[in-house]
Amino acid sequence: MSADLPDELLDVEVEADAEDLDPDATTERPDDAPREQEDEETERFVIFHIGEKPFAVSVDAVKSIVKVSERTRVPRTSPAIDGIMDLRGDITAVIEPRVHFRVDADPAPFERQRIIVFDRTADKQGVGIRVDGVDGVEVFPLRQIVPDDHAEAADASHPLVNAVIRRVEDDEVTERIGLLDIKGLIKASGQDATA
Repeated sequence: MSADLPDELLDVEVEADAEDLDPDATTERPDDAPREQEDEETERFVIFHIGEKPFAVSVDAVKSIVKVSERTRVPRTSPAIDGIMDLRGDITAVIEPRVHFRVDADPAPFERQRIIVFDRTADKQGVGIRVDGVDGVEVFPLRQIVPDDHAEAADASHPLVNAVIRRVEDDEVTERIGLLDIKGLIKASGQDATA
């Protein structure tokens, strides 16, 4: 999948203008802006919440975002599998992330919940994760992404978090967003031994 958002992403807005995402676009910058930020590498992430905890996945890993619909519970599956659903003719397993993450808050109202469907190869069953809400797509400089082995213990305290995205405003970290390990989540949910 390309870095451009597919049409299937519902209810997700990109916070940056298209011009901001085009590396060839010429934009004026204030004279006092540091020159090194001009060529800074960035990556786009879908930001979502499970309870009050913010998480992110790369836009490249997302096939679509859909409203929660009827799911069929499958007997003798992992408790982390919320059920399966028919998504445009494809059977898609839906993971319940609350099994893996300690979340004290009640689930969001049904109409706010979404399923983020991951982009997987055609030979693997479709998989999605049910989340309490999708905040949108945001662009972060790579320097704000800290791998879990370099993050503070409180930032990356879960084995299904690869890294921490630090949202910085006025040179201060205002929020820490866990970058979800999609393959690890799928494997931990018992959905795919090879993820």
